[in-house]
Amino acid sequence: MTFLRVMILLVIGCFAGDDGMVNASQVLLSTSIEANDVASIRNFSSSPSNAFLLTFGAIKSIDRTVVHFELPERLDDIQSAALTFALVNSDPDLPLGDLDIYSFYGDGIVSGDQWDAGRLYHRITDIAGEDLWEGGDRTGPRFNTQVLELNVLPLLGPSAEQHDFVSFVFRPGQSTDRYFTGVGLEQSSIPDPTLIISRAVPEPSTFPWLVIGLTFVLRRRVS
Repeated sequence: MTFLRVMILLVIGCFAGDDGMVNASQVLLSTSIEANDVASIRNFSSSPSNAFLLTFGAIKSIDRTVVHFELPERLDDIQSAALTFALVNSDPDLPLGDLDIYSFYGDGIVSGDQWDAGRLYHRITDIAGEDLWEGGDRTGPRFNTQVLELNVLPLLGPSAEQHDFVSFVFRPGQSTDRYFTGVGLEQSSIPDPTLIISRAVPEPSTFPWLVIGLTFVLRRRVS
């Protein structure tokens, strides 16, 4: 076997996958999608028609927070999707808090009639309580914000292709804990919810340079 053939087989072996095909290696590229709209809703009754929007973010027995994310045009190549959100549990006493996440495909704008929107997607449990204001002084700075993350990739499957927005409702769980978010607070250190998606993209390869090198070796051997 000639020297050139040996080199070609070595290069192919280095870049070939389990199926024997030559594939460029891939890396995950993450993109953060900000909320198209996010707001909290308050309702003193059981009727959604009595719900109204708040100017601040809260989740408790009479308050729920709704967030809408615009879906990307292409969904079939998404490898992972995570909903990240931050909140403060203002009830430090036991038992630990929990939070229900409802999901639906909305219209991109928060409104009072979304009070009962969605189906239960996931319940987050064992949320530790922290003092909302440092030292109990309500004029002091907020601290101990908790950032939570939830896998929402199943919601970006084929069923989402006919929709423009994926939406979530944050409701209080079985506990009586009260949560606050940074929604509507200009100077809040609590970030708004974010949707983070990751796609697999080709990684720049050294394969073309190896081909160039083999060509140079071939020319030298021929000459």
